[in-house]
Amino acid sequence: MDELVFGNWRVCEEIGRGGFGYVRRIEREDGFGGTQECALKVVHIAPEQPRENALQDMLREVRSEVESMIRFKGTSNIVSYEDHALIPMERGGAVVACRLELRMELLDSLTTLLAQDIRAIMNEPTVLRIGIDLCQALILCHSQNILHRDIKPSNIFRNRFGNYKLGDFGIARLLDESRHSMTRVGTELYAAPEVFHSGRYDQRADLYSLGIVLYALLNNGNLPLQSREQTNAHQATELRCAGRAFGPPSQASEGMGQVILKACAYDPDDRYRTAQEMFDALMDLCAEQTEGKSVLFAGSTGLQLRTIEPEQPEPECIDLSAPECFGARLLESFGLGVRLSYETRYWMDCLSGAAESGDAEHPDEHRAAPKPPEQPKELTRAEADRLPPLRLRVAFLPINRVSIPEGVDTIGSWAFHSRGDVTAVSMPRGVHTIGESAFAGCTALQEVKLPEGLIHIGASAFAECPALRRIALPDSVTSMGEGVFFKSRLTRITLPVGLTALPARAFAECTVLAQAEFFPSLRSIGSKAFFNTAITALNLPDGITSIGTAAFRRCRALRELHLPSELVSVGAQAFSGCTGLTAVVIPQGVRSIPESMFSGCSALTSVTLPDGLQSIGSQAFADCEALTSIYIPPTVTAIASDAFGIAGRIKRWMSKLTIQCVPGSYAWDYCGSNHIKRVDVR
Repeated sequence: MDELVFGNWRVCEEIGRGGFGYVRRIEREDGFGGTQECALKVVHIAPEQPRENALQDMLREVRSEVESMIRFKGTSNIVSYEDHALIPMERGGAVVACRLELRMELLDSLTTLLAQDIRAIMNEPTVLRIGIDLCQALILCHSQNILHRDIKPSNIFRNRFGNYKLGDFGIARLLDESRHSMTRVGTELYAAPEVFHSGRYDQRADLYSLGIVLYALLNNGNLPLQSREQTNAHQATELRCAGRAFGPPSQASEGMGQVILKACAYDPDDRYRTAQEMFDALMDLCAEQTEGKSVLFAGSTGLQLRTIEPEQPEPECIDLSAPECFGARLLESFGLGVRLSYETRYWMDCLSGAAESGDAEHPDEHRAAPKPPEQPKELTRAEADRLPPLRLRVAFLPINRVSIPEGVDTIGSWAFHSRGDVTAVSMPRGVHTIGESAFAGCTALQEVKLPEGLIHIGASAFAECPALRRIALPDSVTSMGEGVFFKSRLTRITLPVGLTALPARAFAECTVLAQAEFFPSLRSIGSKAFFNTAITALNLPDGITSIGTAAFRRCRALRELHLPSELVSVGAQAFSGCTGLTAVVIPQGVRSIPESMFSGCSALTSVTLPDGLQSIGSQAFADCEALTSIYIPPTVTAIASDAFGIAGRIKRWMSKLTIQCVPGSYAWDYCGSNHIKRVDVR
């Protein structure tokens, strides 16, 4: 690619391609021994069908992009236009197509930035900055009666000063006199419902698309209604555009979540009326200058982020010669200075205690301890980031053991999320709540000391902690959120005495969890609670009345199973894939064997069904090759044709399965019509 464009610009490489053309990186010598770089966007303009004035009509449409970029040249939040050329392409002496070349500043798109460092983008201060910068771009666009109509991550760019810019006005167009546009264009995943349904829309459609982008950035990259269960983004988009309500992004603060949800309101009348209104709402969030938060201020290169540090006591207020400051002197001797974070004070207290006990020469007046700092009731992410004071990402160092300071009663949501340096955590007795995802993704976390008095552990609080192998749950815990220990490496667990409901996915994918102890207080086990674990024996207490969908699915090591006598409801696939299970007795209160309840239990040889059973669902005993005989009571009135997983007359004749049933019962007739061996039981 050594072709020259615009005189002395040399084409280097292709950096992007889309449905209307491609983008290349170009460079030239600046005359001082260096080089300059730009982006060259090439758009091919050719009618699909030969008709009179077709090319001229297309040129009029494409001209809108050039005019838009010329109009916004020099603005801080719109990609800078430099030059353009329109090159005709002839055939038989007539112009049949054109090639438009646009030279612009070379920037990295948000999609590229996410691929390089996702954590640097998916955090609230950065997302707030993106929202403010893009709102400023839309204020300019809408003031000129221009809709962008295709706001998405690949059309958002960042320059070297950290300013985010809106680019690619390829489908932008002027609003008509009614200030409404009628053409359905844009990217479906980010389009407003009125655009999706080809209705009338205005500038609020751009605000909606921006809101969806911000939503995804603060929701682990997932669009609204997209989750672990609903992974298809297009299906989630269809539900969203059909009016399905959704909650705030999982990683957004309350204020940020409200702004995003208002921008993404289904009814345009419920959204911000203008980009200026949304800009003002985002700027109001910046005004909350609390400790540890990043806020925006006006700098020489536009809006910039500044972190508001917590106020620290003046150094001269500390007498480093005092014995209680032995720890501070020790830190200072290594050139580390004095940082009065919570953890620093903890170590200073410990060390000063040792110094005081070994030094009796100082008079009592020098031993007066400083007043303890006021502690917040909730430990937020900003405050947790300062624990421990010497944050070194080397897992084996003892300095990475975190002690939550006294006075804290709540560990905030996402407080230590993805902290790879924390190896151990201890909490004071006052802590009663651990928030959502508080320690999720702490890959080096090995030891957690939970205090007596802890009441609630939030969803995914200790999810994906591969080094966490043991934890003692205090009996004071009465509730836990979904996926609380998802994909951890626990080997055994004893559930709290006061727990009545085990949430969904509580221990799912804990592949080395071999022992679980239950208490009679437990009443229900949620969906996939022990999915794909290594549990070998289950002795469920009689108080349990319901077992959720796939609760023990793929527990291949399970050999012994005792179901509670009060059990009433069992979800589909509850014990599917338990290849080590050999015998099971279904309690009398169960009235239905759900779909695939024991499918794939290849070692299952004995099944006792209750006398009051009424139905057996599809694939309930499919692929149970070792099951040769089963008694079906006369109370059963419905059996799925593939309940035993055998299809076809020849295959049924060859099957070793024999069903014991009462002549004249539904099961008797079922065996006759499905060619399954039957034995008369009177």
